[in-house]
Formats: sequence, C-alpha cells, structure tokens
Amino acid sequence: MAPKTEQEAQAGDRAARVGETPAERLPVADPPVLEAGADARPASEQPGNEKPANEKLADEKLPDEKLAGEKLGQLRMILFSLATDLIGPAGQGGKPSAALVADEAHSDIDRATIAARQLESRLVQTILAMDRKTQQILALLAPQAEPGLRRRFFQWFGGTPAPAALDPRRDQRAAEALKPLLVEAEGLLCALQEHRTFLRSLLGQFEASLDEAITRLQALSATPEGEGLIDALQRRIDLIQELTDRIIAMLASSNLLINKLTIDAEERIIALTGLRAEGLDSLAARLPGLADLFQRAERGLLSRHGSLARQERLNEAFRSRLSASRHVAGG
Repeated sequence: MAPKTEQEAQAGDRAARVGETPAERLPVADPPVLEAGADARPASEQPGNEKPANEKLADEKLPDEKLAGEKLGQLRMILFSLATDLIGPAGQGGKPSAALVADEAHSDIDRATIAARQLESRLVQTILAMDRKTQQILALLAPQAEPGLRRRFFQWFGGTPAPAALDPRRDQRAAEALKPLLVEAEGLLCALQEHRTFLRSLLGQFEASLDEAITRLQALSATPEGEGLIDALQRRIDLIQELTDRIIAMLASSNLLINKLTIDAEERIIALTGLRAEGLDSLAARLPGLADLFQRAERGLLSRHGSLARQERLNEAFRSRLSASRHVAGG
C-alpha cells in the first residue's frame, strides 16, 4: 500500500471545511458518464460559441426560484465540462487533454469560480430581501395583543404584546403575505439541495481520481520508462487539487444558503401556525421540501426561542458572505 501523502491527509478535514459533520455527508451519487471524445457542453458553450461563465450567470437578476435553478444548472454544466477534461478518459490517459497542454484549465477554473461567487451573491441578496420582508410582516403584528392565542404567539417570538385591539383582518393579511415567501423559499431550497448533491458527488469523484493519480505517480517514479509522463501527471494532480478546493468552497456556500433558508422558513411556519392561518394544510401539501418543518410545528416542536440563537449566527455569517462577495458580483 502506498504511503499517505499530503494530499491524502487533507481529505480527512474536508467535511469540516464545507460546514458538514461526517453524519451529514450523503452517499456519493452515480457520477456522470465522462465518455472519451464527448463534449458535455451545450452548443452555446462549445468552442467558438462560448460566453464567459461569469457573464452568462450574472447577466440577469433572480426574480424567482425557477431562474435560480436554471442558473445553478448552468453552473453544473460548466463544472461537468471541467470534470470531463480533468478526470474523464482524456485526462486519465497517458497524454493530457488539449486544454491541459495549453494551460487553459487554470483560467477555466477561475471563470467557473467567479461565476459561482456572482451567483452566490445574487442568491444571498434574494434571501436577505425575503428575510427583510418577513420581518416587516411580523412587525405589523407586534403591537397587537390577545389573551390566549396572541400571548402564545408572542411567547414564541420573545416579545411583549402591547395592549391593542385584535384585528383578524390584519392577521389574515399577514398570513397571506407570508405564504408566498414560503413557496419561494421551498423552491430555492430544492434547487440548492439538488446543486449540493451534485457538488458532493463531484467532490467524491475528484477525491477518488486524486488518490488514483497520486498512486500512479508513485508507480511511475519507480520506473525509468515513466519519466516522460511524470510532469504531465503532476500537472494534472495540481489541477485536480485546485478544482477540488474550489468545489469544497462552493459546497460550504451551498450549506450556508440552505441553512439560512431553512431557519427563515422555520420562522415563517411558526408565525403561520401561531396565527392559525387558513389553508395551512393545503400549503404544507404543496411544499414537500418543508414537510418536516410543518410536521414539527404541528406537534409543537418548533420554538422561536430555540431557533433565535441559530438565526443570529447564520445572519452574521450571511452578512460576512455578502460583504465578501459584493465586489465579485460587480465584476
């Protein structure tokens, strides 16, 4: 068995770097088939027709979760194309692909990273705008008080109700304003969870390919006939390691976005449950991605006090992420 290398030792702490515990790692999905000679890119991205990734993913705003899913899908195609060059049959052979010979892979990785950061920045801004709207809606309820339900509502949210007349119509308007925010959040959650599953699968493939390449490098180093392949293989290892690090960063970003969307959805569901909003059962049925939160709220297992500390930590991380990404989004 080959001795452990520095690259192998790094694999052990990757779960921590992406913001996961080992128990949260999903089984690696079946990888895409990277056939020799096949171009995985759509026609608009093939040589002569391609548009820079950072322009393609940043040329529109994100008005809804459907467009966000489309943009995430475009990013996956870019990453799949890079994977084809690096760990597909062309990259695994004795000769590196043309992209590697021309050192184009480094610039391709940089473009994919910029595109991912721009998309992340737009998603962060969208999620924060949804959060601001939620807080505005909840603030309208704060001055009201009611001896039973209202007291329960404010116990959840940690406030002190001021004496005021109950306004059922205002409650209903608030509930109706919260519902579409939940629908949008569920759509974004599903899109991001699909993207995270892809990234986890891709990361698993790259880790396996890196291990194989390192083992092969050790074998070639021990034989005189392998000297001609060592430089090309070392270059390929460096590129795989670079893209692996970028994928880890993208995975950490996806985890942050998913956690923020989940805690914000929890807050809205607690409010809707406390208000006894009409049509809550039908809404829950329409949003399978939030089914667990609805069930926990129905059983009284969700508490605003319980989620407040987590929400504050996530909001702080979110603000830091937005600040770090703002200059990228403007580039």
